[in-house]
Amino acid sequence: MKSRARRRGPALDIEVRDFGPVRRGRVSLKPLTVFVGPNNSGKSCAAALVHSVLNALSAVPGSLPEGAARPAGTGKTGRQIPRPCPERADLVESAVMSELSWNFASDVRALVRKGAGSFSVEVASKAARLRITQDGARISGRPARGAAEERAPGAAARRRSARIARSALAADLIRSAPGPSSYLPSSRTGVLRALEASGCALKAGPRSPVPGLSGIAADFARIMASTPSGKTRLADVAGDIESGLLGAEIVPARPGELAPRVNLGGSVLRAASSAAAELAPLVLCVRHVLDAGSVLIFEELETCLHPAGQLLLLARILAKLVGRGLNMLVITHSPYLLEQLSHLVQAGALSPAARAKTTGSRSVYLRADEVATYAFAGGARGSRIEPVAASAREGIPQEEFVRVNEAMYDELQRIERSIA
Repeated sequence: MKSRARRRGPALDIEVRDFGPVRRGRVSLKPLTVFVGPNNSGKSCAAALVHSVLNALSAVPGSLPEGAARPAGTGKTGRQIPRPCPERADLVESAVMSELSWNFASDVRALVRKGAGSFSVEVASKAARLRITQDGARISGRPARGAAEERAPGAAARRRSARIARSALAADLIRSAPGPSSYLPSSRTGVLRALEASGCALKAGPRSPVPGLSGIAADFARIMASTPSGKTRLADVAGDIESGLLGAEIVPARPGELAPRVNLGGSVLRAASSAAAELAPLVLCVRHVLDAGSVLIFEELETCLHPAGQLLLLARILAKLVGRGLNMLVITHSPYLLEQLSHLVQAGALSPAARAKTTGSRSVYLRADEVATYAFAGGARGSRIEPVAASAREGIPQEEFVRVNEAMYDELQRIERSIA
């Protein structure tokens, strides 16, 4: 049995004002973060913002402040801890603006909410704040005591001291980020089938544009076309998806191909079932790309799945991945999926024996402090992001979907009264 990895370090808070469709809101990233809400309320926009911030922070060396003691070993992602970098803050500020432009495939100024004059995003760790506007990004805060000490007098020494202090703040942001992010967009099957049918070549460069695709979609297509051959420590969960949900094996693209294959007679993706096509990217990422400490952002993962698959298998697979150390941000429109996640939160308060008796598994569960759910509420002046508190006793509240059920029930009552 695989050991669980229910360790979690610092986290980031992201506060948003007038960004895309979102008028205001705040998101605190947890091991499992869930976005719910109506269409066009800004869920995907907020997820792309999170993706941009995490990848910008992951692209910059996260070593300790200059002069601090350096522990033996490696950094949080397994890389060797790099040498001190006084310019680290400048690198973070530049990287986040570049990531926003790439992932949204637009000038950053176009991300201001309609009717607003500017947007503001604040990314906060324990000691540092990264403020992002359409005009640029800037790190501020109060570094740890001693991080900016400089005894030599003079203007040059003061400038160096300021750089070291900002470097310490940038390092705090980097250490607080859960890890690099991979994004599986809702358009995943359409992107792959279009590339497969057209034979459009993907350039070798990691950031070469693909005509008609956003940066997120282009990055996704490249991962699918050149999936690494090695397996991650989460590979067995990919097997659970294949055996429990798909009844087929997903294999990486062959040389010269642009999409994965489904091992049922070696059929190409466009000949596979809709469920296999939708979940093939998840299988490949879990088996070959992702590992504990990284982040997966998944839009509408329930697409094409029967409710039984959403309830009994997919929600439990998410819980298993979270328990093994993968961080996830999920966008969903499924009341079944949210309800099953709620049950797993409640199961987290039970003893292992009680869990086995009630849910059939001792080890598949979620703790309430591992889950953060946010409801996106639309409005004429933009949407709001509201937290939905989860508890071990009551799970995850279902108001987002209860309102829809109540409206349907009211309509049914009117129809029945008219028939009578």
